[in-house]
Amino acid sequence: MTGLSRNFATTGLNSGKVELGGMVGRVLTTLGIFPNLKGHSVLRAAILLQIDGFIEGNDNKKLYERLATKIQRDVKSLQGNMRNALKQAANSGMLVRMNDLLGVEIISQDCPLPTLQFVALLAHYFIYQCEYFQAKDGLRTAQAQ
Repeated sequence: MTGLSRNFATTGLNSGKVELGGMVGRVLTTLGIFPNLKGHSVLRAAILLQIDGFIEGNDNKKLYERLATKIQRDVKSLQGNMRNALKQAANSGMLVRMNDLLGVEIISQDCPLPTLQFVALLAHYFIYQCEYFQAKDGLRTAQAQ
């Protein structure tokens, strides 16, 4: 996972360079967590922090505390915003799109994921996506030479 960061840009998605934060935001919107919800920006920040934590080797059990420090809000309001955004997405039926995104059935309409599991799953998804496109770009470069 070396070399992967929030500023990672890839040419593999949606033709053209896409910043990782933008990719996270688009996936959240696809899952029914729209930018007008407070939980959208909080979940986006949590996923990016989780990705950074995996890369830096931080203890992600303290994600809420790290997030509260970064956003400068209390932990309970952050938890509530994220939980409400996930509930709205689940109630709209759009959150089950995550199953298609990941290629496995993880979410059912009547049993949504806990917030930290949702964050961890999407963080892993983006780490693997970025590693895939880094490897693919490296292969293209090697073949061109």
